[in-house]
Amino acid sequence: MFLFGSHFAEDPQYPQLGEILRSEHQEMSRAQDLHEWANDYLDIVHGRDNINVYRALGLLQKLAGERFEPASDVGDAIAAELARVFPEKCDYLGAETVGRLTEAGLREARDLGFFAPRQQVLIVALMFAFGAGCTRDPLYPWISRLLQDPRIVDAPTRARRLERRAVTWLGHVLAAAPERRP
Repeated sequence: MFLFGSHFAEDPQYPQLGEILRSEHQEMSRAQDLHEWANDYLDIVHGRDNINVYRALGLLQKLAGERFEPASDVGDAIAAELARVFPEKCDYLGAETVGRLTEAGLREARDLGFFAPRQQVLIVALMFAFGAGCTRDPLYPWISRLLQDPRIVDAPTRARRLERRAVTWLGHVLAAAPERRP
C-alpha cells in the first residue's frame, strides 16, 4: 500500500497486483509473487537509490510551472507528458496500461467538475504518482480533505489549491532527496 497506494488492487496501472491477490495460490505464494513483482518494478522503474523517481519528480515540478494547452486529444497529450516525465514507468507499464490510467483519471477529473485540461492533467498526474485511488486514499489525506472542503465552492479554485498543495509536497520531497543533502 505504501508503494502503490491503498487501492492498488483495483488500480488500472497495476493490473498484475490485483491478479496476484485474486489468484487461487496459497497466501504465502501470493505474498511471494507480490514481493517479486514489487522488487522487479522497483529495480526497473525507480532505479538505484530511486534516481528515476527523483528525476521524474523534478520534471513534474517543472511541468507544474508550464502551460498545458494540448493541440490534440487531451488524453493523448497527458499520456505523452507522463512518458516525458517518467519514461521508465511508462515503458514498464506499457502504452495500453498508461492509456487506461489516463482514461480513469479523466473520468475522475470530470466527476470532480474539473473540465479544463490543466485541471485534468493534475488529477491524472496525482493518480500516476500516488495511485488511482489517491483522491480517497488515507495515505494522502491532504488530497481528499481539499477535494471535500465545503468552503471551496467552485472547481477552478479547488483545482488551483490542489495544484499548489501538490507543488508544495513536491518541493518538500525534492528538498529531502539524497543528492540534495549536504
